[in-house]
Amino acid sequence: MNMKERMLYFNPEALIWFTHIMMKKLIKNDKKYSEGWKKSPDLWLFHRLQQETIEMTTAFKEGDWENLIEEAADVANIAMMIADNTRDKIEGVENDSQQNKDEYY
Repeated sequence: MNMKERMLYFNPEALIWFTHIMMKKLIKNDKKYSEGWKKSPDLWLFHRLQQETIEMTTAFKEGDWENLIEEAADVANIAMMIADNTRDKIEGVENDSQQNKDEYY
């Protein structure tokens, strides 16, 4: 599949729309990550990802479509946090995300 064919499946408007929702949720939940996700242990973030996925699934089962979108943004934000912390590890940047691993499982 060439780039032109791929673009047929890519919807930049959806990406911009959803990114906006993600940013609103990050601002709204700023208190949960007052020290930033770089200070959040990896396993805590994975635990939060599981919790938010359950909340998203519940919204789906209940047909609460507006809440499903909000929960999907929470899931995406936490996945982004995990990816960002992982990128630091790959690049050799120190952060606190590996501390207290066993505390959450």
